[in-house]
Amino acid sequence: MPFRFLLFLLLIISAYLPLSAAISDTLYIYIIDGWENRPVTGAVLRNGSAVYKSDDRGMIRLTEKLTTGSTVIEKAGYYPVNLDPADISTGQQIRIFPILESDLISVSGRRPGLADPEIAARTNRIDSKSFAYKSGLGDLLAPQNGVFIKSYGGQESNQSIAMRDLGAEQTLVLFDGIPLNSSQTGVIDLQRYRSLLFDDIEIYRGGFSTLAGSGAIAGMVNISSRFGPDGISADYEKRAYNQELISTAFNTHVGITQHNLRFGRDHGSNHYDFKIDDQTGRRENSDYSYTSIGYLGNAQLSSEDQADFRFLYGRFDNGSPRALPSADGYQGRARMQEENWLAQAGWKKQWGEDILLRGQVYLHRNWTDYRDPDLAVASNHFNQDLGGLFKLSGLLAPGVWLYSGIDWIASNLSSSETGEHSRHRFSIYALGNWQIWDTGSASAFVNFALREEIYSDFGIIFLPRGGVDFHFGGWRLYASAGRNFRAPTMNELYWQPGGNPALDPESSTGFETGVGFEAGIDVIWNLSAGYYHINVGHMIKWYPGNNGIWSTQNIDRVKTSGIEAMASVRSLFGFLSLSANYKYGLAVKTGSEIADDPTVGNRLPYIPRTEFSGLINLDYYHFNAGLELLYTGFRYETIANDHDHYLPEVWTTNAYAGYSILFSPVTCTLYSRLDNLKQTGYQLITGYPLPLQAWVIGIKLEWAPEFSDQ
Repeated sequence: MPFRFLLFLLLIISAYLPLSAAISDTLYIYIIDGWENRPVTGAVLRNGSAVYKSDDRGMIRLTEKLTTGSTVIEKAGYYPVNLDPADISTGQQIRIFPILESDLISVSGRRPGLADPEIAARTNRIDSKSFAYKSGLGDLLAPQNGVFIKSYGGQESNQSIAMRDLGAEQTLVLFDGIPLNSSQTGVIDLQRYRSLLFDDIEIYRGGFSTLAGSGAIAGMVNISSRFGPDGISADYEKRAYNQELISTAFNTHVGITQHNLRFGRDHGSNHYDFKIDDQTGRRENSDYSYTSIGYLGNAQLSSEDQADFRFLYGRFDNGSPRALPSADGYQGRARMQEENWLAQAGWKKQWGEDILLRGQVYLHRNWTDYRDPDLAVASNHFNQDLGGLFKLSGLLAPGVWLYSGIDWIASNLSSSETGEHSRHRFSIYALGNWQIWDTGSASAFVNFALREEIYSDFGIIFLPRGGVDFHFGGWRLYASAGRNFRAPTMNELYWQPGGNPALDPESSTGFETGVGFEAGIDVIWNLSAGYYHINVGHMIKWYPGNNGIWSTQNIDRVKTSGIEAMASVRSLFGFLSLSANYKYGLAVKTGSEIADDPTVGNRLPYIPRTEFSGLINLDYYHFNAGLELLYTGFRYETIANDHDHYLPEVWTTNAYAGYSILFSPVTCTLYSRLDNLKQTGYQLITGYPLPLQAWVIGIKLEWAPEFSDQ
């Protein structure tokens, strides 16, 4: 196959390309905050008449040779740094220090996106620099600690998330703080959200219903978009199985406004070979076509007021192959069409450094049409969520922060199987951080939260949460506990036949504790380990009745507990980073409303007890390459835990490489990725085999005007 040959050729040639970078006149330096050890955006380097600015990675690209004489790095709020051009080398870190106005230094770091306060739980963030040429949200989440992605096939198929051994219904996914889980099904198809539409992923493990409401029993994921430097980028990918992707992004400033527009077209015939139990076959009816559009804009109305806007649109048309039930491998002629869009308008106002008010309204609509001519099935669904939220955060007293808010949502459903139904929800919450101890080198926080949810169809839910968080000498020690819940979905309540309008919400109590350590300057070590325990009651399950009709009931009680460990080391001067994630967990059914239920004590199906991921990444001048190793332990196929029906453990290895060539002001990046190097045949869900191997070759062009002195 010519494209596979080109892939291997690129991987081999790219190993030699860094040598040419060593003789390039272009230099890269990184501007780092001397106190917080983070990149500084917008720092200005002046050398004679030349002016350069650092990007969101703190990187300054010097495309011309520096003249002798005065060279200075400046940024408002920082002391200027004078340099000798002869002492500057590529890859160098230059630390600048903030101007201090008193002897007392109080540093309060804020997370981007969903939650500003310190939270006594395991969280982490993935930004676009770590995407490693992956195209889907599910692919990006799969190696993450405590996250398991259930995939129903290749690029055309559904992907769902399971966190801490619970299901997709118990994990909340948001886009810039707006819930994406369907009120009809309670889940989200991760394949519908391509990486071209977002720049950051925040993962919050553990119950967060106090912050975000229903569905966050196991945790939540918030994806968000942000502005980049002015310019245009275009990306083209050729993939295995006749797949292609073309995408573009445009960033610009116009007066007091900023604009970011993105477009992507992803399609392919996608018929691929697979292997199940040493039997090979070919996946058919798996073609797909995705069109995605994203827009992000804001207007700086004053020094204290800012308005922002977001729009997200996706149209999907794909085959929907059945599972492979028999040796003939017939996968049907079913097709799925879906249209999804989200519009949001927001406003925020800042009073000094202490008070921030944020408000937004949004409309989320989804149309789905499923047709199977073989089974004479025609199913269509329309979901709409109209919502809004207001958040007020502020410093109440020295060391005491309060984060409060209200939100509401009106959901409407029109479905061929469920009928027409609506639901209204109103919520009010308050979350506080109290710094009870601070010695400069050590500090301690107490977190507390209360939330009340009022539903139109089943009443009031009260959710408390509390935790403690200690920081000392690079160490962190935390513990938290709280109550969480999940409201029944429209399908669970009203699907015909089998829906049950008398369902109660699922409820849970959860506890977690952990320890972390981070240290280093030139070489940074990051180690963490945690334990979690969650009890879920009134769990909703579809259960077969005596009449052969499946119906929903609050019949199960489930306990899940486990440990999660992570270790990483990155050498900022040596350009090398390594990381490893390990999870051991056990989710078991602990009770049932059915007398003498033989499945009590059994493991939940399709959830592995053990998971591992490892990554080696190299950034050397213009060259980037990495090797991923993923392990998934064996999984039972049913709650009966039949030893004759299980999916075996699986190891997979992936590799990627990229090289950037500079033609100022254009940067050209050539990249490739090869997944499943050993062509291992495996399934994550029975009957839905994954491709034996997948590859991609891509080229990305980025044009950015030279930074000005403005």
